[in-house]
Amino acid sequence: MQVKTLSKSLFTLDSADTVQYINGYLPVGVDLAKFSIQIYCYNFKSKKFSSKALTRDGFTKFLQESDKPLLVAFESGSSCHYWARQCIKYNHKVRLITTRFVASVKDMNKDDPHDAKLIYRACFADGCKEIGVKTEQEQLLNMILRLRDQILKDRVKMTNLWKAAIHEIGEPVRCGIKEFRQHAHDLADDPDHVRDDSKEFLGMINEFASSHMDDCDAKVAKIDEYITKVAREDEACKLLMTIPAVKEFSAFCLMVSLCNLDNFKNGSYYASLMGYAPRHRGTGGSNYTIKAAPVGHKTVKKCYFFIAMAMYRKIKKQDKFENCWLHRMVKEKSGKVAICAIANKLCCTAYSMLKNKQPFDMDEFKGIYKEQKVEP
Repeated sequence: MQVKTLSKSLFTLDSADTVQYINGYLPVGVDLAKFSIQIYCYNFKSKKFSSKALTRDGFTKFLQESDKPLLVAFESGSSCHYWARQCIKYNHKVRLITTRFVASVKDMNKDDPHDAKLIYRACFADGCKEIGVKTEQEQLLNMILRLRDQILKDRVKMTNLWKAAIHEIGEPVRCGIKEFRQHAHDLADDPDHVRDDSKEFLGMINEFASSHMDDCDAKVAKIDEYITKVAREDEACKLLMTIPAVKEFSAFCLMVSLCNLDNFKNGSYYASLMGYAPRHRGTGGSNYTIKAAPVGHKTVKKCYFFIAMAMYRKIKKQDKFENCWLHRMVKEKSGKVAICAIANKLCCTAYSMLKNKQPFDMDEFKGIYKEQKVEP
């Protein structure tokens, strides 16, 4: 049996008599499902690569009883962070590979054994894109924000459905939601717009739609109350609230995205994950910048955008512009370009603030640095 040790990830194909290590770890490709977990790795008993389906308990036992340190590769998806934490618990190394990168090495076949094999090969590929392992607390805090977003989406869906019902009886909507709700209830009692045999149906629609919206508003208010309480007590949120225009909700969102700083190489890498790092394209020797990438947590991304917009508008109203990066950006660039550039720097600044545990410094953010005086 031939044994190879790879110091750097290279894209190689497996063979029947070759086992390859990555920095002393034996790679294992894992395709996760709810109750069945497919693994692909080198079998030292049969001296060839094999694929096997395990139960959840069987996979845990496989991690416990392994006599070699494993490099377990997962495709990012449901429950991948839980199993990554389990692997780390048993002193194994984990590699969470992005779905897009795994898709780039996939072919036409699609089944669990084949997927596990391709995940195994992806961890050898040059430029393998990984994501950090999230803690249980970080995932639950993210779920609070996603739950709030889903409740707001349900409220919007119900509002649109209710407006469509009123529109069908010949009353187009030209007012805000508060005025519309009152108008809808008044229509149920207006004989000129609703026939007597339809009043009961419209009244039922108004009752259930209004009740659903009130329920959504109460749930969002309760979540916001909890977020405000956490933000006022958390030290990281207190630091983030030193940024202009950042209040409790925005500080909580930023804190959730920066819970584990070890998941990010630097502030620029964090900004790229938020979708604010500029992307470039070019051909024939000419390069140009394109719009921001559609990636990142939507709620956190909105917070950075609105914070940057508040800074942009405040500087735009000033009569005089300072000779600094921030004011030149507002003065010379278009609105969205300047706002995205400010949001990009805000991502780097928020990362640096939490890493160094220092409050926000406006002069440093503007690009104005204090001159270091050298004593004679």
